Amino acid sequence: MQKTKKRDALEIECHILHTLADRGGSMKPTLLMYATNLSWKPMIVRLETLEKKGLIQFIKNESNQEKRRVDLRTPRFVEITVLGKEELARLRGCLLLRSEELGAS
Repeated sequence: MQKTKKRDALEIECHILHTLADRGGSMKPTLLMYATNLSWKPMIVRLETLEKKGLIQFIKNESNQEKRRVDLRTPRFVEITVLGKEELARLRGCLLLRSEELGAS
């Protein structure tokens, strides 16, 4: 059986931004968690880092139509920003160069 290498922070951030961009720009955090194959706590830490950099933003659903109890600590949606799309293009180039260097070694 072949060993898989752990993803570093750069690869995880790129995967999060790529998933958001491919799925229309925004999605619920739990769907993002499943799509990026991350567990909850590491994903939230990574999302907070991306938000501080201005690459994503959290959107709260403030609908009065929701009758059920909503956990206010969890954002309702995560959305990629314009800066996030620009950073994604740059990160893709960096990861491509890095994979080519590793392949040449």
